[in-house]
Amino acid sequence: MRHALVVCSLILLTACGWHLRGVTPLPPEYRVMYLQSQASNSFNQQLKLQLEFNDVVLTASAEDAPAILRIEPVDIERRTLSVSSSGQVGEFELNGRLTAHILHIGRDTDVEIELKARRTLTNDVNNVVGTASAETQQRAELERELVNKLLRRLQSLSKTRNSDNATDSPS
Repeated sequence: MRHALVVCSLILLTACGWHLRGVTPLPPEYRVMYLQSQASNSFNQQLKLQLEFNDVVLTASAEDAPAILRIEPVDIERRTLSVSSSGQVGEFELNGRLTAHILHIGRDTDVEIELKARRTLTNDVNNVVGTASAETQQRAELERELVNKLLRRLQSLSKTRNSDNATDSPS
């Protein structure tokens, strides 16, 4: 019985599309694209690396690509969550927001993608350098998370478009 339960669990996991993180295969219509970004250099480097890792060819000009990915500046806001009795910030959060547009030239479609990510940090008033270092590290992690979310959203665009087409077609 135990063996059958394990086998059923594995079958259900594979049937739902679950897989280890790593390569995020993008739909064929997004395999060649032009990247137009206003984000920071570190964000752009991460995004380019992830796109190339996932077999996306980035063109030098927009005319050579069937799709254009426009990235607006990544906004990371620092917000105070709690204040100590002495009036010093005890805890704060970083809220990251990314707005991107994917324009598919052949279909004349422009899809807006909005993504958010959040990190919470404790402010150690006795270790200012450590807190600043932790904040820098968390900002980099926020950017990495936004890049990964963007890739997953691009991957899912084809699935939603295909399911929309399937419901629109006559039986």
